[in-house]
This record gives sequence, C-alpha cells and structure tokens, in this order.
Amino acid sequence: PREDYGNLFEPLLMVSNDNGKTWSEPIPVVPAEYRGNWGGEEWDAAELPNGDLLSVFRRRVPELKAEARWQGVLKKSGDSWTTGEVGPAPFPHSGHPELLATKEGPILHVATSGIHFTNDAGKTWHQLEVPGSAYYPRAVQATDSRIFVFAHIGSDDAYGATDQSIVMDTFRLEKR
Repeated sequence: PREDYGNLFEPLLMVSNDNGKTWSEPIPVVPAEYRGNWGGEEWDAAELPNGDLLSVFRRRVPELKAEARWQGVLKKSGDSWTTGEVGPAPFPHSGHPELLATKEGPILHVATSGIHFTNDAGKTWHQLEVPGSAYYPRAVQATDSRIFVFAHIGSDDAYGATDQSIVMDTFRLEKR
C-alpha cells in the first residue's frame, strides 16, 4: 500500500563543494526517532545569516492519518549540518514546501494557503497580504528585489484531464 511505501521515504541533504562534480554522503535532516515513519521526502530549506538552514517539510503524521507541514533548523557544523528538533509548523499542508531567503532579510514560506514570513528562524510566522500561490510553487528574487512565484494550475491531474497552465505572480516586500 502507498502508506507502507511512504514510510520508506526519508528526507536527506547532499552537499557539493565543486559545482556538482562530486557530492557528500547523504546527511540526515530529521532526528532518528522520526526516520522510520516520516512518510515524505519533500522539503525545502533557506540559509540563515549564521549558516544554519531553516527547513520546512511535507510529511505524513501517522497518528493523525494526515499530511502536515513540519519545520526545524539544521545546525551548521563545519562543511556539514546536523539535525535539530523538528515539530509542526503553524500553516496547513499544501503540496511541496517552498522557502525563499529574501534580500530584505525575511524568509518566505510560499504555499497555496498563503505566503508567510519569519524574521526569527521560524519561531514566529506572519502572513503577507498577498494571495497564496498556485500548486507546487517555485520562488526567486530578482536583482531589482521583485519576487517571482511560478506555479501551476491543474494540481496532480493527469495532463489533459483539466485546464492546466503555468502561472506567475510577482510582488515586492515593503516595510510598514
């Protein structure tokens, strides 16, 4: 069954110091006590000013029989990272996680349910007054500080089953 197969998934990190010619051994990114039933491989990370990685994960929570967002911080350790505590994130599950470390400082979490930001490594999150993204977003920031979010309409539907398209949204961050 899919649930049993999903229990085999475990998120990991691999690092290259030579532009992808060689890669490190897999680095665990969730604590050992969760690895046997994590139930998801999708996650994203954004680098904090001190080199740590704020991470947001898509995982299946067996006791809830549901998918959820979890978060944690990977601590920088030499040329690698070590796992830290992980726990539920304050926003709902919404496809593949997407994080963006912005030039202005905040880290964004982009999702269909809304775009949130943190200035304190995920201790608190605040929702921006912009619409959520389409499905499976990818965000980048241009040199002029505009943030572009690319995503798709059609969810996991088979190609041609519904009206499908790639969409783009753009916005800037402003201090208030």
